[in-house]
Amino acid sequence: MKNKKQKINKEESKKADDSSASFGFNDSIKKIKRSHAKTIKTEKEFFLQNEIIENMPEGIYFVRLKDGIIVYANAKFEKIFGYNAGEMIGKHASIVNAPTTKKPKETAREIMNIMKKTGEWLGEINNIKKDGTSFWCYASCFLFDHPEHGKIIVAMHTDITKRKQAEESLKIKNFIFDHSFSANSISNANAIVTEVNQSFLDNWGFLDKKEIVGKSFSVCFNDPKEAMIAHNALDKNGKWSGEFVAKRKDGSTFIAYGPATKLIDEKGKLIGYQSTLFDITERKKAKETIILDEEKFEEIFNYSPIAIELYNAKGELEKVNKATLQMFGVKNEKEIVDFKLFDDPNVPDSAKKVLKNGNLVEYENVFDFEKVQKFNLYNTIKSGIIHLSTVITPLKKGSSGYLAMIEDATDSKNSQIKLREKLDEMEKMNKLMVGRELKMIELKDKIDKLTKK
Repeated sequence: MKNKKQKINKEESKKADDSSASFGFNDSIKKIKRSHAKTIKTEKEFFLQNEIIENMPEGIYFVRLKDGIIVYANAKFEKIFGYNAGEMIGKHASIVNAPTTKKPKETAREIMNIMKKTGEWLGEINNIKKDGTSFWCYASCFLFDHPEHGKIIVAMHTDITKRKQAEESLKIKNFIFDHSFSANSISNANAIVTEVNQSFLDNWGFLDKKEIVGKSFSVCFNDPKEAMIAHNALDKNGKWSGEFVAKRKDGSTFIAYGPATKLIDEKGKLIGYQSTLFDITERKKAKETIILDEEKFEEIFNYSPIAIELYNAKGELEKVNKATLQMFGVKNEKEIVDFKLFDDPNVPDSAKKVLKNGNLVEYENVFDFEKVQKFNLYNTIKSGIIHLSTVITPLKKGSSGYLAMIEDATDSKNSQIKLREKLDEMEKMNKLMVGRELKMIELKDKIDKLTKK
């Protein structure tokens, strides 16, 4: 009985041991499975993270902190810098830095020292591609503990070259806007002034931008109706140019001229207006003076009993009055236009020489119509000879042409006193004519200068 119990106990003990062993084995299997599952999860996470980094739009590379060696670069980073896959691995991080006032390694060392202290670095940096092309990037760098490489710098680079170029272009445009001689302004879509340059302030008499910014541009017009007409034309056509009476801060007025345009964004939406204006008051006055002087000159020119001829700087005849046509027997002015002063055989060679030196000549001579026919100078109904008294004045030393005043002295040849009186009279008239002509030239020059401004 005793032996039977012992046998039962041994069997139960064996079952218990077997059960315990089985439980321990199963537990080990479970642990292995859990560990394997964890490993698979870690590998999946690593694979996922690697895929994310590899496909990020930013260029990313890892740099070992202790020696600055590149240990990883994603495809985007390699593409940005023009390297083949894996070509950057093992190279110093400074290969991506463009030489500036500092050497590439100096720039790299400076950034790495900052990161050792702060753990991060953010900023714009001038980079360089494999082919030597420099460009701008925005870099965001931070430290990370890598299981294999220890402390590494994870750097993300974004190419901002286009943005930098746009910024530089904007700086240039702003400089031109601010320093232009023209009065420049920008208004919003409601025609409220948002920006003006110094020239605008000077022209309208404002001391500070605050005096005009925030106000309707129409306050710059003397007549609100004129402002409305210009604005409506601008809205209808997208641009406008013209002159108007402008009103300064103190209420005084001036004549302004210039173009204005609508500002449209890339979506076709109106965002404002831009104008470039000039004070043309002096130009208008000068033009009016020239017109008045030209009218006076034209009246004297046309009705003078003395023959008057205008030549250009080359000595080519451009204009004559009626007295000239009558004196030389020419029916139409067109027949003698382009006639050359310095080819005229009736003008003494000595006089031509003096003229070419830019000096006035005054002489009497016998004019022979046979020479006109012989040299086929122009068609004339006259023949024989006449006695002429001539004064030719170079305008601006000849650079602007020549003014010739000629009188038929045939009937007064024997009266020297009368001739002298006539010459004196001609000389006075010549001074008057020359003065008018020179004044006209000076006024035209002034207009040209004002226009160029």
